[in-house]
Amino acid sequence: MATIPGELVRLILVEAAHIAINSCRPWATELALVSRDVYQLIHPIIYSRLVLTNVNWPVIQILCSEESCTHVFAAIRQLVFAIDMSMIGDIPDRRRSISALVDRLDIARLIAVDGRDLAIHLLASRPGFAPRELALDYLALNGLKVVFDLRPPALASVTHLRILAAYLLEADHSPGASRLVDILLDRLHVLTHLALDITRSETFDNQRPILRDAMESLLRCDRIMLIVCRFVVLHESPESPEWTATIQTCRSMRDARIRIYVDKEEKASDFFGSKLRGKRANAGLSIWDEGEPTLALDA
Repeated sequence: MATIPGELVRLILVEAAHIAINSCRPWATELALVSRDVYQLIHPIIYSRLVLTNVNWPVIQILCSEESCTHVFAAIRQLVFAIDMSMIGDIPDRRRSISALVDRLDIARLIAVDGRDLAIHLLASRPGFAPRELALDYLALNGLKVVFDLRPPALASVTHLRILAAYLLEADHSPGASRLVDILLDRLHVLTHLALDITRSETFDNQRPILRDAMESLLRCDRIMLIVCRFVVLHESPESPEWTATIQTCRSMRDARIRIYVDKEEKASDFFGSKLRGKRANAGLSIWDEGEPTLALDA
């Protein structure tokens, strides 16, 4: 029987690990324990994504103090804060705890970050922070100010941004939705993909014209390839008159670059959205693959 070339075996193991990491993570972990050589080959895949949760946060804090775990933190490329920040303590405690984690990361190798204000600011304070994907948890307090306060090098590579739509739609905010969009596009000069989490506040009559104005401003930018409108329907029916009218605002624009995604999860918890993002990240799901194009939907 012919011997399988070693390079082919390595390729098979790597591909198997990539597939298993989303669908059957325990199997991928067991595979890594077959031998030291196999572990060295696939541990960067196993540890490439860290989703911080209320369950694993105490363990992560312990690992941050272990020198033997340097290779684990160095492998992280995607970082998701799906954690109730209140469990970490007051703001000084949160800063100390998150800083301990940030200090262990290979900041320059982070590709995607999803988190709250404090976490993003601490990451951005380190040299080399330049992710391709940046997402603000919609419990973030300071909205677009979080983005606008980042230094240009931190935004230079951001092609994918996810924010709460309300950050663009504050009716009394000077200079207004269109101008805020222009500023955003100017600061993120390679941005091509934008995801908007649209919540209950955007269903009010006075908000829908502002939403449309912001969308039209985005669509006037030729480099914008995709806008995902994710409707966060947590406590009520998406068929209610208010939600129907707001969804129709985006749907009626009929642009191939707009995708509509209605999240019908019904949980009475402000923190539920963060947990759901963490669950989807662990499953390898991406908001950029969700929803349907408006041109495929009935007007």
